[in-house]
Amino acid sequence: MREKPVGYVLKKISWKFWMAIIISLSIPIIKETYFPDFFVDEVWNLYLIPVAILAYYDGLRGALIAVISCCMIFLAVELKSLFIEKKALLETGQVFAFMFIIVWISIVIGNITEKLHEKEKKLEELNLSLAELTVVDPLTGLYNRRYLEMRLESEIKRAKRKGYPVSFLMIDGDNFKEINDTYGHPEGDRALKQVAEKLRSLVRNEDIVARYGGDEFCVVLPDADKKVAMEVAKRLCQASHDAKLSISIGYASYPADAKNSEELIEAADKALLEAKKQGKSKAVCYIPVGKVTRSKWNPA
Repeated sequence: MREKPVGYVLKKISWKFWMAIIISLSIPIIKETYFPDFFVDEVWNLYLIPVAILAYYDGLRGALIAVISCCMIFLAVELKSLFIEKKALLETGQVFAFMFIIVWISIVIGNITEKLHEKEKKLEELNLSLAELTVVDPLTGLYNRRYLEMRLESEIKRAKRKGYPVSFLMIDGDNFKEINDTYGHPEGDRALKQVAEKLRSLVRNEDIVARYGGDEFCVVLPDADKKVAMEVAKRLCQASHDAKLSISIGYASYPADAKNSEELIEAADKALLEAKKQGKSKAVCYIPVGKVTRSKWNPA
């Protein structure tokens, strides 16, 4: 790769940068030689503190607000000294020099903090994107198994503290292999996406829908007992009954069927196995005594 000449690089540097360098170099000289000691020791420090604080929280806008406020206060003090005390603190040239310097310092500080805020924002967005990649299934856009297990455990802990049930649905495609073998994998992928969209659209906002793996999906229903779980399972089975990929569902609830998240998944999985044995588009409830029974609802 051909290197850029030094002159080209220098031309690309913003004029604000060069102005900031020149003013930054001249400020110490002007400040020490042109202004009296009280100005250097007190006024200067009182000005820099609010500019730095507001610039940190609000970037360039904060710095400009601070400098406008400081200039107004400074002018008010100067006018009070001039008209009431009949003695100006600074000469007219010093007043304008002071305001010129602090405006440029504010612009420099504000620009620096603005850039830092932009980089911080971009970093946060990148971290969110990376975090999303670790918890979202790339094909369906649903949460993945890792996130599901983490959230299920969290929901059960919350349910234990607050004393409400949590239901869990294990869902499996009935004829996914046939679709892949007959129409090919792209069509199978489209069928999975269709199921994912229907699952999301037919549950509450607070419910957690995830792809467990392959053609298996899961739904976590916080604050929902078996009766609610049965109604949700009925709705999902009905929606998929005429679709290319129908589904079967096994469901269980905490604390009725399990003491923790692992037992709850295992219970729902056993109910799903029974549902698959009974045929397509079946919803089966787990019974703790070691048996499973089909839900009262049967699809036509």
